[in-house]
Amino acid sequence: MLDEETVALETARDTFEATCQVEVEKLEFPPLPASGTPVAVPANLRELAAIVNSGAISSKVCPSQCSGNGDCINGKCQCRPPYVSQDCSLRDSQPPLVSEIQDGGICDVRRRTCKKLRLGVSNIMEGKDFKCQATVAKIDLSTSIRTPGMVSDTTADMISFAEMTCALPPHSAKIFDGVTSSPGTPALGFTLAVSNNGKDYSNAVNVTVYDSKCVTCTGHTCVRKAVTCVINGYCIADGESHPGDPCQECDVNSSTDQWTRRTDGKCAKTCNCKPGFQCNPSTITCEDINECQNTSICGLYEECRNTEGSFYCYRRTSGCPQHYAKFGNAFCYRVHLSKSTFTQSRATCTSEGGDLAMLSRGDYKALTNNIAGNLGLLWIGVVLDRVDNLYRYIDDSDYLPWVNGLPLDVKKGLNCVAMDTNAAFRYVGKRCTDTAGFVCQAKWQKP
Repeated sequence: MLDEETVALETARDTFEATCQVEVEKLEFPPLPASGTPVAVPANLRELAAIVNSGAISSKVCPSQCSGNGDCINGKCQCRPPYVSQDCSLRDSQPPLVSEIQDGGICDVRRRTCKKLRLGVSNIMEGKDFKCQATVAKIDLSTSIRTPGMVSDTTADMISFAEMTCALPPHSAKIFDGVTSSPGTPALGFTLAVSNNGKDYSNAVNVTVYDSKCVTCTGHTCVRKAVTCVINGYCIADGESHPGDPCQECDVNSSTDQWTRRTDGKCAKTCNCKPGFQCNPSTITCEDINECQNTSICGLYEECRNTEGSFYCYRRTSGCPQHYAKFGNAFCYRVHLSKSTFTQSRATCTSEGGDLAMLSRGDYKALTNNIAGNLGLLWIGVVLDRVDNLYRYIDDSDYLPWVNGLPLDVKKGLNCVAMDTNAAFRYVGKRCTDTAGFVCQAKWQKP
C-alpha cells in the first residue's frame, strides 16, 4: 500500500541488522588464555572475543536504532518523550495516516461479504487502544447525498507496519435470503478512521457497500438501476421470484417496491378462506385448520376439541394434566422413561406444570403399586444439601427417610436421588449428570 521502494528499503535494513546480530552471536570463541600462558593471541582477536562473549554487540542493536529518538539498552529501545513504539518512530499523540483503502473503499455484496477492508497506513502502533472508528451514512440514491449517523468502534488488526484491516459494524446491506423480515438497504456508506490511543484519529476515508443487482456506483456516487425492484430494502431483478414463494415476483410494470402475484401456471388460482380455514395449494380449496394440533392452545388441565372452522377447550374430568394420572391424595403423576440428566428432567416436569415427584409415604405406596417394576432408575425430587450434608426435597422441605433401606448414604458427588424400580423401588444417590427416567408430579385440581 505504501511506496514499494520505501517499504523494500526499510525491510532490507531491518533484515540486514537482524542477520548481522544472529551471525555474530553464533561465533564461538574459546576462553582467552590466562595471563602468562605462552600462547600468542593477536590483540585484535582478544578484543573481539571479549566483546562478543560479553554480549555487548547484541545489547546495542535495536529496531531501526530507535530512530534517533531513544536509547538502545539491552537490545530494547527506551524512547525519549514524546516518542513511543518499538522503534521510537512515533510521537505519543501522532495519529496514523491512511493513504489507501482496498478497492477504493467500494464493496459489492454480490462479490464478497463486505465485513472488513484492508488499509494502507503509516504511523500505526499495535496496542490495547489500537482501533478503528466507523461512522455509518445513509445514502439517498436519488441524490447520492450521504447523511452521517451512528458512530461505533470496530476491530483493527495490524498486518504489517504499513498495512492493517478495519472491520465494518454489522449492517443491513445484504442479499435477500427469502426468510428474514428485517428491512435491508441497497447501498450504505461509512467513514473509517484509525487510532493508536483511542483519542487521536487518522484522516477519514469513505466506504460504500452496495448491491450491484439494483445499484450502480461510480466512485462513491451511487444511483438506482432502472428496471429493478427494491422491496423492503432488498434488490430484486425484474421477473425474479420470491425465494420462499414462487408465486410472488418483481414485476416493474406493476410495482417496484412491492411483490406482485403471478397469474400463470399453479399461481393462476388462489383461495379466499374464512378465519379457521386454510388454502390447500394442490386443490385450491379451503380446508379446516385443526387448532388442536397445537398442544399448548388450551390450559394444562384442559382438553381441546376441534370444530369446523374453530375449536374449544373444556376441563379434563381426571383433574390432571394431559398424560398424568392421579395416585394418592392430592397429586397427579407421570412416568417418563426417556433418559435425561436430573436438571433436564426437572425442566421437562416444570414445562408440564409440575416438578419432579416429592412422594409422601401414602403417595409412594400408591405410585409404586401402579407402575411396573424393572423400569430402571427414575429421578425423583430429592437432592443433597451440601451445606447441612442432609437430603431434602427440591422445595427445600425436610426429607423424612421412611422408605425401606434408608436413610441414604451421604457420598461425595452423589447429590441427586433416583428410585430404583429394579430393586423394590429403593432410593439411591446418583450423580446429577447421570441419565435416568423420571417421575413428574403436578397438583390435582377438582374437575
